[in-house]
Order: sequence, then C-alpha cells, then structure tokens
Amino acid sequence: MRRLIITFCFLAAVGCASEQVDTQKGSRENQKLLKDHQISNSFETVPKNLPSMDDPVEVDSPGALTLFSNSEINFPNISWKRSLEIGSTDQNGKLLGGTELRTLQSFDGKLFAANGYWTDRYAREAWLPGGQVFRLDKPVSQGGKWVVDLHLEDRMPNSNLRRFHTISDMKAVRFTTDGNGRPLAKPVEILIVSVWDRSTGLHVFTRDTSGPASWQKSTIVADSGASAPWHVRSFALHRDAVTRVDYVFAGTSGSARVPRGIYRGAYDPSVSGKIRWLVDQEPWDRVPGPEDRVMSMTVANGKLYATVCGKLYERKDGQQPQWLLKYRHARDYCPTTPGEWSYRGATTINNPDGTQSIITAMEGTSIFGRWDFGETIRGFRELALVPFLARGLQRPNILYTIAAYSGFAKISATDGRVFHLAGIEALIGDGQPNTWHGWQRGAWFIARSQKATFKLYHIPPDGNEGAMVAVRAMIQSPFPSEPNAIYAGGFDANHVEHVNHNTAWLYRGELVP
Repeated sequence: MRRLIITFCFLAAVGCASEQVDTQKGSRENQKLLKDHQISNSFETVPKNLPSMDDPVEVDSPGALTLFSNSEINFPNISWKRSLEIGSTDQNGKLLGGTELRTLQSFDGKLFAANGYWTDRYAREAWLPGGQVFRLDKPVSQGGKWVVDLHLEDRMPNSNLRRFHTISDMKAVRFTTDGNGRPLAKPVEILIVSVWDRSTGLHVFTRDTSGPASWQKSTIVADSGASAPWHVRSFALHRDAVTRVDYVFAGTSGSARVPRGIYRGAYDPSVSGKIRWLVDQEPWDRVPGPEDRVMSMTVANGKLYATVCGKLYERKDGQQPQWLLKYRHARDYCPTTPGEWSYRGATTINNPDGTQSIITAMEGTSIFGRWDFGETIRGFRELALVPFLARGLQRPNILYTIAAYSGFAKISATDGRVFHLAGIEALIGDGQPNTWHGWQRGAWFIARSQKATFKLYHIPPDGNEGAMVAVRAMIQSPFPSEPNAIYAGGFDANHVEHVNHNTAWLYRGELVP
C-alpha cells in the first residue's frame, strides 16, 4: 500500500489571504451583522486571537505560516487503495460507473455511495444509466462486493437522455415522531437522496431498512409547480423545539425563475417515500437572492442553521417558523458572482465546555471558518486556504478553490484522537503542468485537529487512475471490523463537456499507527 506524499502542517491561529479583502465593500447592513469578533477565551483547545472571517491579511505576512513536525501535531499517516473499479459491473450486470462520486453515507450498518453522470460524453446513448446509489454490505477484504442499490431509468420525452442523471446529496435520517409530534412505536430509519432533474419538478428518492425494493419517489413540488429545473442541495433532520415534531429539511438551489428555498417534511407511512412535504417554502426575515443556493444545513446547540451563499441563517422554531439572518460575510456578492464566497459544508463540532460550534469552508479564494455561539454569533477564520495550498502544492498562483463539498467528515481514531476531513479541488489555470483543464490533477484533502491545526494530504492514484481532480466525499467506515478505515470518492466535471466518462473514483484509506 502507498503512503501519503505531502505532510505540510500549518498553525490555524494566523492565516493569509490570496488578496487584500476590503471589508468596506460590505454594506452598512453587513457591518451591523458582523458583531463581536473577539475570540472567546473559554476554549482551551483552540488557538487564541483568531482573525474574523472578514479581516484583511496580506499574503505571506511575517509569521503567517508556522511549520510543525508530525510528532507535535500527531496527525495520522494514511495508506490508500482503490475500493471500487469504476466502469465495472456488479453481480447483476449493472454498470458501476459515473463521471463523479458525489457523496457517501452509512445506513443500516452498510456503506452507500452515490454517483452522477454530469457531462458524460455518452449522455445521449440509451445504455447509459441515470444517477445511481451503490451499496457495500461488508468490507471488500471480507468478501464484500459493491452492488447497485438504486438505478434511475426515467428518460426525457422522445430522448435517450436520463431525466435524473445525477445524485446531488444523500442523507440518513431517523424519525421518532409523526407529523403531529406523537412518538412512534419504533424509530424509523430512512435514506434520502436528491437528484439533478432535467424536468421541472422537485423530487427526492427514499428507502427504508427493508432493502433496495423499498426505494420510492417522494415529491416536494409537482412537475407542474415549477418553471425551470432545480434540485435539493442539502438535507438536515431537526426536532422543532416548540411543536416537538421531527422534520427533515431540504434546501434547494435557485434561479430567477425558481427562487431557492427550504422545505420541510414529516414522517407519514401512507404517502410515497414515507415523507409528507409541506407545500410552501419556509419564510425568511431577510430573503436571499433568487439564485442563492442553500449549500448546507446543520444542528448546533439545539438550533438548525443553514448557509446560503455568504450568509448564515438560524431557524426560529414554532407554529409560524422563520429563518433569521444571523451572520453575513462582507464579501457576500451572490448572485453577482454565483458560487464565489459561498459557505459550504457546515458541520457541527463539540467544544470542551459542552457547547457546540460550526465549522465551514468558503468557496472561491477560500477560507476555513468557525462560528461560536453565545450572546452573539462570532465568525473566525481558522485557515486561509489559498496560501496554505500554494505552499503545500507548490503552486504560486491558485485561482479558485472548493472545499468540504459534502461537509467535514468526522474521523475518530481508536486511540481517541478526533479529526475532521475536508476534500478540496483547486483551479490552477490552463497550460499549467499536472493539471486537468486548468484544475489540479491529483486528489487532495485537509485534516483539521481538535486544536484547529491542519494537515494537507494526498491520495496517490492506485494503478492507472486518470485525473482525480477533487475529493468530493469522505466518511469513516461503518463496519466494526475496520475501525481505522476511511472511504473517499470524487472527481468534479467542472462543466467540461464531451470528454468525461467513468472518471469517478472510490478509494479506501487506513489510518497507520
């Protein structure tokens, strides 16, 4: 097995940005929302004097980077090998393919992986599948084999194009109440996936623990209820603190014709998919732009939060719920520059004092940030990602980054150490060596320690792997027999048309003592 190649570690307490950030560009409203940025001294395990998410810092300012030895940081080594041969077939003859491996999820003691065929050069061929979900029942080393669990076959009218060509997100949820807040006799586990839909409805697909035959379509908005294609970008499960109902929330993408929004649904075994969705979007106190995307949602300190471009919203629970704008980055330019300066991968972490914080990654000239909660919500920049990658990848000019596509994966080592892993991709520019259409060719991710220090990792190709480009999804193994195993998958098609086919990849890593 191959070992990691790059082992740079940097202190989070000081960072640098790829450019001077002019916080004066934020409106007066923005500045009011950026309240108290002083670091809380109650957390002993994080660096002090972290800058605000909005503070300007110069590139390579004195003392901006500190190199640590492996022994001081005690990050693990990880060895990697391929888990699934993309382009092969399963035991039933179904293709295990995809241009992207987009998300990983543990459910019912098994491991699930979801793909997509975005930009596949054979998109108009009848044999190409739609979006798929793969399943692994036990480790490959113990005879486990990846199989197709969900295979979407719907086609567009008078065309070979698959209607649901890509899985967007996947989430395992556990309902303990019905839609009236009454406790269920037994908790119900449901796996839910969202899809990229070439038609105009808003649908998800769900299955329970009885097996793949239980997959059903669950409609949020009927086909006639939308004027353009859209899809769900993120899910979360949250119990309303007032109504005491368990809801699953679905945050959508948006456009000028179909504004983004957040829908909620409750468990109902009498409807297709076993989730009854409320017809109306939940209201906002300050409405985001129509093209803003609800990129991630997470529960912290008993409250539900959503990131929408450069904004953080908090849900006010109750019979008349509302999403309240709590934090706005000074460079929240959406939708003027869609995608750039968007918070992704919001993930809740536990603090030593029993409270919780949220860590996030900002797309674009990116940062890793953290929100702490008290009388005010305070945002801190833990890491300036562009200079960090420029040093680690030895690339002086990084133009754009995406990190934490599917959130930060929590990894608990058998020795008690806890890390959060975030996959990345980086745009270098056309004509640069070791790139794919301008994007860094290799697969890289970053580990965050409980002390908010970071290490850059490389997943070396196993055999004749092509460009790997992006680590989109990571997860710790759900199998008790391999407690130190990690699974990772990815590729990002990046709008490159008529080139990609079976470019997805799926690897297994092992923490090495």
